[in-house]
Amino acid sequence: MTNSKNPLFLYIIILAQFAAPFMFSGVGVTLPSIGHDFSADAVSLGLIETIYLGSSAAFLLPMGKLGDMFDKKLMFKLGLGLFAFTTLLIGFVPNITWMLIVRFFQGIASAMFASTSMAIITEVVPPQRRGKAFGMSIGAIYAGIASGPFIAGIITEALSWHWVYWISFIPMAAATLLSFASINSELKTSAEKFDYLGSVLIVASLMMVILGGASLNQGSMGYTLIGIGVLVALLFVKVELSSPCPLLDIRDLIYNVKLRESLLIQMLIYSSAFGATFLFSLYLQVLRGYDAEIAGRILIVGSVVMACCAPIAGRLSDKYSPRAFATVGTASIALSCILATQISNNTSLAYIITILLLQGIGFALFSSPNMTIIMGSADKSKTSVVSALSAKTRSLGMVISMLVVTVITSMIIGDGEVRYHKTAYLSVMSNTFTVFTLFAASAVVLGCYSLVKSNCR
Repeated sequence: MTNSKNPLFLYIIILAQFAAPFMFSGVGVTLPSIGHDFSADAVSLGLIETIYLGSSAAFLLPMGKLGDMFDKKLMFKLGLGLFAFTTLLIGFVPNITWMLIVRFFQGIASAMFASTSMAIITEVVPPQRRGKAFGMSIGAIYAGIASGPFIAGIITEALSWHWVYWISFIPMAAATLLSFASINSELKTSAEKFDYLGSVLIVASLMMVILGGASLNQGSMGYTLIGIGVLVALLFVKVELSSPCPLLDIRDLIYNVKLRESLLIQMLIYSSAFGATFLFSLYLQVLRGYDAEIAGRILIVGSVVMACCAPIAGRLSDKYSPRAFATVGTASIALSCILATQISNNTSLAYIITILLLQGIGFALFSSPNMTIIMGSADKSKTSVVSALSAKTRSLGMVISMLVVTVITSMIIGDGEVRYHKTAYLSVMSNTFTVFTLFAASAVVLGCYSLVKSNCR
Protein backbone atom coordinates (compact mmCIF):
# COMPACT_ATOMS: atom_id res chain seq x y z
CA MET A 1 0.00 0.00 0.00
CA THR A 2 1.22 3.48 -0.82
CA ASN A 3 2.10 5.46 2.27
CA SER A 4 -0.36 8.32 2.49
CA LYS A 5 2.03 10.22 4.76
CA ASN A 6 4.52 10.36 1.90
CA PRO A 7 3.14 12.89 -0.61
CA LEU A 8 5.41 11.71 -3.46
CA PHE A 9 2.66 9.58 -5.04
CA LEU A 10 0.34 12.62 -5.04
CA TYR A 11 2.89 14.76 -6.87
CA ILE A 12 3.36 11.99 -9.44
CA ILE A 13 -0.40 11.97 -10.03
CA ILE A 14 -0.41 15.77 -10.26
CA LEU A 15 2.35 15.65 -12.90
CA ALA A 16 0.35 13.09 -14.87
CA GLN A 17 -2.77 15.26 -14.63
CA PHE A 18 -0.71 18.20 -15.92
CA ALA A 19 0.80 16.26 -18.83
CA ALA A 20 -2.38 15.16 -20.66
CA PRO A 21 -4.04 18.60 -21.01
CA PHE A 22 -0.63 20.17 -21.70
CA MET A 23 -0.19 17.77 -24.60
CA PHE A 24 -3.75 18.47 -25.81
CA SER A 25 -3.55 22.28 -25.64
CA GLY A 26 0.13 22.65 -26.52
CA VAL A 27 0.04 20.57 -29.67
CA GLY A 28 -2.12 23.20 -31.36
CA VAL A 29 0.84 25.60 -31.48
CA THR A 30 2.98 23.00 -33.25
CA LEU A 31 0.39 22.19 -35.96
CA PRO A 32 1.46 24.83 -38.51
CA SER A 33 5.08 23.62 -38.34
CA ILE A 34 3.99 19.98 -38.54
CA GLY A 35 1.77 20.78 -41.52
CA HIS A 36 4.67 22.49 -43.28
CA ASP A 37 7.14 19.65 -42.64
CA PHE A 38 4.71 16.88 -43.63
CA SER A 39 2.81 18.81 -46.34
CA ALA A 40 -0.39 17.93 -44.47
CA ASP A 41 -3.78 19.41 -45.31
CA ALA A 42 -6.08 21.10 -42.78
CA VAL A 43 -8.21 17.99 -42.27
CA SER A 44 -5.18 15.88 -41.35
CA LEU A 45 -3.93 18.54 -38.95
CA GLY A 46 -7.35 18.65 -37.28
CA LEU A 47 -7.27 14.89 -36.87
CA ILE A 48 -4.06 15.20 -34.81
CA GLU A 49 -6.17 16.83 -32.10
CA THR A 50 -9.34 14.83 -32.70
CA ILE A 51 -7.72 11.38 -32.69
CA TYR A 52 -6.10 12.06 -29.32
CA LEU A 53 -9.29 13.39 -27.73
CA GLY A 54 -11.35 10.57 -29.25
CA SER A 55 -9.17 7.66 -28.14
CA SER A 56 -8.67 9.19 -24.70
CA ALA A 57 -12.42 9.60 -24.14
CA ALA A 58 -13.38 6.29 -25.74
CA PHE A 59 -11.06 4.08 -23.69
CA LEU A 60 -11.70 5.64 -20.27
CA LEU A 61 -14.39 3.19 -19.13
CA PRO A 62 -12.65 -0.01 -20.32
CA MET A 63 -9.38 1.04 -18.66
CA GLY A 64 -11.18 2.05 -15.48
CA LYS A 65 -12.95 -1.32 -15.35
CA LEU A 66 -9.67 -3.23 -15.84
CA GLY A 67 -8.12 -1.12 -13.07
CA ASP A 68 -10.90 -2.06 -10.65
CA MET A 69 -10.76 -5.73 -11.64
CA PHE A 70 -7.00 -6.21 -11.37
CA ASP A 71 -4.79 -3.33 -10.22
CA LYS A 72 -5.52 0.38 -10.64
CA LYS A 73 -2.02 1.36 -9.50
CA LEU A 74 -0.35 -0.84 -12.10
CA MET A 75 -2.75 0.54 -14.74
CA PHE A 76 -1.74 4.06 -13.73
CA LYS A 77 1.98 3.29 -13.96
CA LEU A 78 1.71 1.49 -17.30
CA GLY A 79 -0.36 4.37 -18.69
CA LEU A 80 2.21 6.87 -17.50
CA GLY A 81 5.02 4.86 -19.12
CA LEU A 82 3.15 4.49 -22.42
CA PHE A 83 2.34 8.21 -22.44
CA ALA A 84 6.01 9.07 -21.93
CA PHE A 85 7.10 6.68 -24.69
CA THR A 86 4.54 7.92 -27.23
CA THR A 87 5.42 11.53 -26.40
CA LEU A 88 9.06 10.79 -27.23
CA LEU A 89 8.05 8.88 -30.35
CA ILE A 90 6.03 11.78 -31.79
CA GLY A 91 9.25 13.76 -32.20
CA PHE A 92 10.60 11.05 -34.52
CA VAL A 93 7.55 10.25 -36.70
CA PRO A 94 8.37 10.48 -40.44
CA ASN A 95 4.95 11.49 -41.78
CA ILE A 96 1.40 12.51 -40.87
CA THR A 97 0.09 8.92 -40.96
CA TRP A 98 2.49 7.80 -38.27
CA MET A 99 1.72 10.95 -36.30
CA LEU A 100 -1.98 10.00 -36.21
CA ILE A 101 -1.19 6.39 -35.22
CA VAL A 102 1.05 7.46 -32.34
CA ARG A 103 -1.46 10.09 -31.17
CA PHE A 104 -4.15 7.39 -31.07
CA PHE A 105 -2.03 5.30 -28.69
CA GLN A 106 -1.09 8.39 -26.69
CA GLY A 107 -4.80 8.97 -26.13
CA ILE A 108 -5.18 5.39 -24.86
CA ALA A 109 -2.26 5.98 -22.49
CA SER A 110 -3.89 9.12 -21.10
CA ALA A 111 -7.11 7.11 -20.57
CA MET A 112 -5.13 4.55 -18.55
CA PHE A 113 -3.89 7.04 -15.98
CA ALA A 114 -6.83 9.47 -16.16
CA SER A 115 -9.27 6.66 -15.29
CA THR A 116 -7.27 5.58 -12.23
CA SER A 117 -5.61 8.71 -10.81
CA MET A 118 -8.64 10.04 -8.89
CA ALA A 119 -9.42 6.48 -7.77
CA ILE A 120 -5.94 6.14 -6.26
CA ILE A 121 -6.34 9.47 -4.45
CA THR A 122 -9.72 8.30 -3.11
CA GLU A 123 -8.20 5.04 -1.91
CA VAL A 124 -5.09 6.49 -0.28
CA VAL A 125 -5.95 9.99 0.98
CA PRO A 126 -8.15 10.24 4.12
CA PRO A 127 -11.66 11.66 3.47
CA GLN A 128 -10.95 14.83 5.45
CA ARG A 129 -8.06 15.72 3.09
CA ARG A 130 -9.44 14.55 -0.25
CA GLY A 131 -10.82 17.93 -1.28
CA LYS A 132 -7.34 19.45 -1.00
CA ALA A 133 -5.83 16.55 -2.98
CA PHE A 134 -8.51 16.78 -5.68
CA GLY A 135 -8.00 20.55 -5.80
CA MET A 136 -4.26 20.16 -6.37
CA SER A 137 -4.89 17.55 -9.06
CA ILE A 138 -7.53 19.61 -10.86
CA GLY A 139 -5.37 22.72 -10.51
CA ALA A 140 -2.66 20.79 -12.38
CA ILE A 141 -5.12 20.04 -15.20
CA TYR A 142 -5.88 23.73 -15.64
CA ALA A 143 -2.19 24.63 -15.35
CA GLY A 144 -1.53 22.20 -18.20
CA ILE A 145 -4.26 23.76 -20.33
CA ALA A 146 -2.99 27.28 -19.59
CA SER A 147 0.73 26.71 -20.05
CA GLY A 148 0.57 24.31 -23.01
CA PRO A 149 0.31 26.88 -25.82
CA PHE A 150 2.72 29.29 -24.11
CA ILE A 151 5.53 26.80 -23.41
CA ALA A 152 5.07 24.91 -26.69
CA GLY A 153 5.19 28.20 -28.58
CA ILE A 154 8.49 29.21 -27.00
CA ILE A 155 10.08 25.81 -27.69
CA THR A 156 8.79 25.68 -31.27
CA GLU A 157 10.12 29.16 -32.05
CA ALA A 158 13.50 28.61 -30.36
CA LEU A 159 14.16 25.04 -31.57
CA SER A 160 11.51 23.14 -33.56
CA TRP A 161 8.19 21.37 -33.01
CA HIS A 162 10.06 18.08 -32.44
CA TRP A 163 11.62 19.48 -29.25
CA VAL A 164 8.20 20.12 -27.69
CA TYR A 165 7.76 16.35 -27.49
CA TRP A 166 11.36 15.45 -26.70
CA ILE A 167 11.54 17.92 -23.80
CA SER A 168 8.09 16.88 -22.53
CA PHE A 169 9.31 13.28 -22.44
CA ILE A 170 11.90 14.03 -19.72
CA PRO A 171 9.57 14.86 -16.77
CA MET A 172 7.14 12.14 -17.89
CA ALA A 173 9.93 9.53 -17.91
CA ALA A 174 11.07 10.71 -14.47
CA ALA A 175 7.51 10.47 -13.14
CA THR A 176 7.20 6.95 -14.57
CA LEU A 177 10.38 5.79 -12.83
CA LEU A 178 9.30 7.40 -9.56
CA SER A 179 5.85 5.82 -9.81
CA PHE A 180 7.31 2.32 -10.14
CA ALA A 181 9.62 3.05 -7.21
CA SER A 182 7.08 4.62 -4.83
CA ILE A 183 3.64 3.19 -5.71
CA ASN A 184 3.34 -0.47 -4.83
CA SER A 185 1.19 -2.53 -7.17
CA GLU A 186 -1.40 -4.86 -5.70
CA LEU A 187 -2.23 -7.21 -8.57
CA LYS A 188 -5.27 -9.32 -7.81
CA THR A 189 -7.34 -11.91 -9.59
CA SER A 190 -10.96 -11.24 -10.39
CA ALA A 191 -13.79 -13.71 -10.82
CA GLU A 192 -15.70 -11.07 -12.78
CA LYS A 193 -15.59 -11.37 -16.56
CA PHE A 194 -14.52 -8.38 -18.61
CA ASP A 195 -17.28 -6.95 -20.79
CA TYR A 196 -15.65 -7.05 -24.25
CA LEU A 197 -18.86 -6.30 -26.18
CA GLY A 198 -19.67 -3.28 -24.04
CA SER A 199 -16.10 -2.03 -24.41
CA VAL A 200 -16.21 -2.30 -28.20
CA LEU A 201 -19.56 -0.51 -28.33
CA ILE A 202 -18.56 2.41 -26.08
CA VAL A 203 -15.25 2.89 -27.91
CA ALA A 204 -17.00 2.82 -31.31
CA SER A 205 -19.74 5.19 -30.14
CA LEU A 206 -17.40 7.83 -28.72
CA MET A 207 -14.99 7.68 -31.64
CA MET A 208 -17.82 8.15 -34.16
CA VAL A 209 -19.36 11.07 -32.26
CA ILE A 210 -16.01 12.85 -31.89
CA LEU A 211 -14.88 12.19 -35.47
CA GLY A 212 -18.32 13.22 -36.67
CA GLY A 213 -18.08 16.47 -34.75
CA ALA A 214 -14.73 17.17 -36.39
CA SER A 215 -16.27 16.50 -39.84
CA LEU A 216 -19.40 18.65 -39.62
CA ASN A 217 -18.00 21.20 -42.04
CA GLN A 218 -17.58 18.48 -44.69
CA GLY A 219 -21.24 17.90 -45.35
CA SER A 220 -23.54 15.06 -44.34
CA MET A 221 -20.76 12.66 -43.32
CA GLY A 222 -20.27 14.39 -39.98
CA TYR A 223 -23.95 14.28 -39.06
CA THR A 224 -24.17 10.65 -40.21
CA LEU A 225 -21.25 9.64 -37.97
CA ILE A 226 -22.80 11.42 -34.99
CA GLY A 227 -26.15 9.75 -35.64
CA ILE A 228 -24.56 6.29 -35.84
CA GLY A 229 -22.55 7.05 -32.71
CA VAL A 230 -25.73 7.92 -30.79
CA LEU A 231 -27.44 4.72 -31.98
CA VAL A 232 -24.43 2.66 -30.92
CA ALA A 233 -24.54 4.39 -27.51
CA LEU A 234 -28.19 3.35 -27.13
CA LEU A 235 -27.21 -0.22 -28.06
CA PHE A 236 -24.46 -0.01 -25.42
CA VAL A 237 -27.05 0.89 -22.77
CA LYS A 238 -29.26 -2.03 -23.83
CA VAL A 239 -26.33 -4.47 -23.72
CA GLU A 240 -25.19 -3.21 -20.31
CA LEU A 241 -28.67 -3.60 -18.80
CA SER A 242 -28.73 -7.27 -19.80
CA SER A 243 -25.08 -8.11 -19.08
CA PRO A 244 -24.26 -10.13 -15.92
CA CYS A 245 -20.86 -8.35 -15.69
CA PRO A 246 -21.44 -4.91 -17.25
CA LEU A 247 -18.69 -2.46 -18.06
CA LEU A 248 -20.94 0.20 -16.54
CA ASP A 249 -23.70 -0.73 -14.10
CA ILE A 250 -26.51 1.42 -15.53
CA ARG A 251 -28.94 0.50 -12.75
CA ASP A 252 -26.42 1.44 -10.07
CA LEU A 253 -25.93 4.79 -11.78
CA ILE A 254 -29.70 5.35 -11.90
CA TYR A 255 -30.14 4.60 -8.20
CA ASN A 256 -27.04 6.51 -7.04
CA VAL A 257 -28.71 9.92 -7.16
CA LYS A 258 -25.78 11.92 -5.79
CA LEU A 259 -23.40 10.48 -8.37
CA ARG A 260 -25.87 10.85 -11.23
CA GLU A 261 -26.61 14.50 -10.41
CA SER A 262 -22.94 15.42 -10.02
CA LEU A 263 -21.97 13.81 -13.33
CA LEU A 264 -24.86 15.51 -15.14
CA ILE A 265 -23.95 18.91 -13.68
CA GLN A 266 -20.34 18.37 -14.71
CA MET A 267 -21.32 17.55 -18.29
CA LEU A 268 -23.60 20.60 -18.48
CA ILE A 269 -20.86 22.90 -17.18
CA TYR A 270 -18.25 21.66 -19.65
CA SER A 271 -20.85 21.88 -22.42
CA SER A 272 -21.40 25.53 -21.50
CA ALA A 273 -17.79 26.62 -21.29
CA PHE A 274 -15.30 24.57 -23.31
CA GLY A 275 -16.10 26.23 -26.65
CA ALA A 276 -15.69 29.73 -25.20
CA THR A 277 -11.90 29.77 -25.68
CA PHE A 278 -12.30 28.91 -29.37
CA LEU A 279 -14.89 31.66 -29.85
CA PHE A 280 -12.86 34.29 -28.02
CA SER A 281 -9.66 33.33 -29.85
CA LEU A 282 -11.25 34.09 -33.24
CA TYR A 283 -13.00 37.18 -31.88
CA LEU A 284 -9.81 38.72 -30.50
CA GLN A 285 -7.65 37.95 -33.54
CA VAL A 286 -10.04 38.32 -36.49
CA LEU A 287 -12.51 40.95 -35.28
CA ARG A 288 -10.34 42.97 -32.90
CA GLY A 289 -7.00 42.62 -34.67
CA TYR A 290 -4.85 41.31 -31.82
CA ASP A 291 -1.97 39.06 -32.84
CA ALA A 292 -1.84 35.44 -31.63
CA GLU A 293 0.60 36.19 -28.80
CA ILE A 294 -1.49 39.00 -27.30
CA ALA A 295 -4.71 37.00 -27.73
CA GLY A 296 -3.05 34.07 -25.97
CA ARG A 297 -2.04 36.26 -23.04
CA ILE A 298 -5.62 37.51 -22.68
CA LEU A 299 -7.15 34.04 -22.91
CA ILE A 300 -4.74 32.57 -20.36
CA VAL A 301 -6.32 34.71 -17.61
CA GLY A 302 -9.14 32.28 -16.90
CA SER A 303 -6.90 29.21 -16.81
CA VAL A 304 -4.42 30.89 -14.46
CA VAL A 305 -7.24 31.77 -12.06
CA MET A 306 -8.49 28.15 -12.23
CA ALA A 307 -5.03 26.72 -11.54
CA CYS A 308 -4.44 29.06 -8.58
CA CYS A 309 -7.88 28.87 -6.96
CA ALA A 310 -8.85 25.20 -7.49
CA PRO A 311 -6.57 23.91 -4.66
CA ILE A 312 -8.00 26.56 -2.30
CA ALA A 313 -11.58 25.58 -3.21
CA GLY A 314 -10.69 21.93 -2.68
CA ARG A 315 -9.25 22.66 0.76
CA LEU A 316 -12.36 24.63 1.77
CA SER A 317 -14.65 21.86 0.52
CA ASP A 318 -13.02 19.56 3.09
CA LYS A 319 -14.40 21.82 5.83
CA TYR A 320 -17.66 23.06 4.37
CA SER A 321 -20.37 21.83 2.00
CA PRO A 322 -18.78 20.87 -1.34
CA ARG A 323 -22.16 21.12 -3.07
CA ALA A 324 -22.51 24.76 -1.94
CA PHE A 325 -19.12 25.66 -3.43
CA ALA A 326 -19.88 23.76 -6.63
CA THR A 327 -23.24 25.52 -7.03
CA VAL A 328 -21.70 28.96 -6.55
CA GLY A 329 -19.17 27.97 -9.20
CA THR A 330 -21.88 27.01 -11.69
CA ALA A 331 -23.62 30.34 -11.04
CA SER A 332 -20.39 32.22 -11.80
CA ILE A 333 -20.00 30.31 -15.10
CA ALA A 334 -23.64 30.99 -15.99
CA LEU A 335 -23.09 34.72 -15.36
CA SER A 336 -20.03 34.70 -17.63
CA CYS A 337 -22.14 33.14 -20.40
CA ILE A 338 -24.89 35.74 -19.97
CA LEU A 339 -22.36 38.58 -20.22
CA ALA A 340 -20.79 36.98 -23.30
CA THR A 341 -24.11 37.13 -25.20
CA GLN A 342 -23.78 40.94 -25.19
CA ILE A 343 -20.36 41.17 -26.85
CA SER A 344 -20.08 43.53 -29.80
CA ASN A 345 -17.26 44.76 -32.02
CA ASN A 346 -16.68 47.64 -29.58
CA THR A 347 -16.73 45.72 -26.32
CA SER A 348 -13.96 46.85 -23.97
CA LEU A 349 -11.06 44.57 -23.14
CA ALA A 350 -11.94 44.94 -19.45
CA TYR A 351 -15.39 43.44 -20.17
CA ILE A 352 -13.78 40.45 -21.94
CA ILE A 353 -11.33 39.89 -19.09
CA THR A 354 -14.21 40.09 -16.58
CA ILE A 355 -15.96 37.27 -18.45
CA LEU A 356 -12.80 35.16 -18.43
CA LEU A 357 -12.24 35.83 -14.73
CA LEU A 358 -15.82 34.84 -13.86
CA GLN A 359 -15.42 31.64 -15.84
CA GLY A 360 -12.06 30.89 -14.21
CA ILE A 361 -13.36 31.52 -10.69
CA GLY A 362 -16.47 29.48 -11.48
CA PHE A 363 -14.49 26.45 -12.64
CA ALA A 364 -12.16 26.72 -9.64
CA LEU A 365 -15.09 26.73 -7.21
CA PHE A 366 -16.92 23.99 -9.08
CA SER A 367 -14.37 21.38 -10.13
CA SER A 368 -12.66 20.04 -7.01
CA PRO A 369 -15.77 20.18 -4.75
CA ASN A 370 -17.80 18.38 -7.43
CA MET A 371 -15.05 15.78 -7.79
CA THR A 372 -15.12 15.28 -4.02
CA ILE A 373 -18.85 14.53 -4.26
CA ILE A 374 -18.40 12.19 -7.25
CA MET A 375 -15.60 10.12 -5.73
CA GLY A 376 -17.20 10.18 -2.27
CA SER A 377 -20.35 8.58 -3.70
CA ALA A 378 -18.43 5.72 -5.33
CA ASP A 379 -18.37 2.18 -4.00
CA LYS A 380 -14.80 1.17 -3.06
CA SER A 381 -14.83 -1.62 -5.62
CA LYS A 382 -15.76 0.77 -8.44
CA THR A 383 -13.59 3.84 -7.84
CA SER A 384 -11.67 3.50 -11.12
CA VAL A 385 -14.88 3.13 -13.14
CA VAL A 386 -16.36 6.20 -11.44
CA SER A 387 -13.11 8.12 -11.99
CA ALA A 388 -13.27 7.12 -15.66
CA LEU A 389 -16.95 8.04 -15.84
CA SER A 390 -16.17 11.47 -14.44
CA ALA A 391 -13.44 12.02 -17.04
CA LYS A 392 -15.78 10.74 -19.76
CA THR A 393 -18.55 13.21 -18.84
CA ARG A 394 -15.99 16.00 -19.02
CA SER A 395 -14.98 14.82 -22.50
CA LEU A 396 -18.61 14.53 -23.58
CA GLY A 397 -19.22 18.06 -22.36
CA MET A 398 -16.26 19.29 -24.42
CA VAL A 399 -17.56 17.48 -27.50
CA ILE A 400 -21.10 18.86 -27.04
CA SER A 401 -19.72 22.37 -26.59
CA MET A 402 -17.71 22.21 -29.83
CA LEU A 403 -20.65 20.61 -31.66
CA VAL A 404 -22.82 23.59 -30.70
CA VAL A 405 -20.13 25.98 -31.94
CA THR A 406 -19.71 24.08 -35.22
CA VAL A 407 -23.43 23.69 -35.97
CA ILE A 408 -24.28 27.35 -35.27
CA THR A 409 -21.25 28.54 -37.27
CA SER A 410 -22.28 26.32 -40.20
CA MET A 411 -25.84 27.63 -40.07
CA ILE A 412 -24.88 31.33 -39.99
CA ILE A 413 -21.57 31.56 -41.86
CA GLY A 414 -21.35 28.25 -43.72
CA ASP A 415 -18.01 27.58 -45.39
CA GLY A 416 -17.02 31.26 -45.56
CA GLU A 417 -13.98 32.64 -43.77
CA VAL A 418 -14.71 34.55 -40.56
CA ARG A 419 -12.72 37.61 -41.67
CA TYR A 420 -15.23 38.15 -44.48
CA HIS A 421 -18.26 37.71 -42.21
CA LYS A 422 -17.45 39.71 -39.08
CA THR A 423 -21.00 40.82 -38.37
CA ALA A 424 -22.26 37.28 -38.88
CA TYR A 425 -19.58 35.99 -36.50
CA LEU A 426 -20.93 38.27 -33.75
CA SER A 427 -24.29 36.60 -34.34
CA VAL A 428 -22.59 33.20 -34.03
CA MET A 429 -21.13 34.24 -30.67
CA SER A 430 -24.43 35.63 -29.39
CA ASN A 431 -26.43 32.54 -30.36
CA THR A 432 -23.78 30.10 -29.14
CA PHE A 433 -23.42 31.78 -25.75
CA THR A 434 -27.23 31.81 -25.46
CA VAL A 435 -27.19 28.01 -25.78
CA PHE A 436 -24.26 27.87 -23.35
CA THR A 437 -26.28 29.98 -20.90
CA LEU A 438 -29.13 27.45 -21.04
CA PHE A 439 -26.65 24.62 -20.26
CA ALA A 440 -25.12 26.54 -17.35
CA ALA A 441 -28.51 27.66 -15.99
CA SER A 442 -29.68 24.04 -16.00
CA ALA A 443 -26.57 23.14 -13.99
CA VAL A 444 -27.34 25.92 -11.49
CA VAL A 445 -30.94 24.76 -11.05
CA LEU A 446 -29.89 21.12 -10.61
CA GLY A 447 -27.15 22.16 -8.16
CA CYS A 448 -29.57 24.26 -6.08
CA TYR A 449 -32.08 21.39 -6.05
CA SER A 450 -29.39 18.98 -4.90
CA LEU A 451 -28.17 21.42 -2.23
CA VAL A 452 -31.66 22.03 -0.83
CA LYS A 453 -32.40 18.31 -0.86
CA SER A 454 -29.20 17.49 1.04
CA ASN A 455 -29.89 20.22 3.64
CA CYS A 456 -33.39 18.86 4.24
CA ARG A 457 -32.10 15.42 5.21
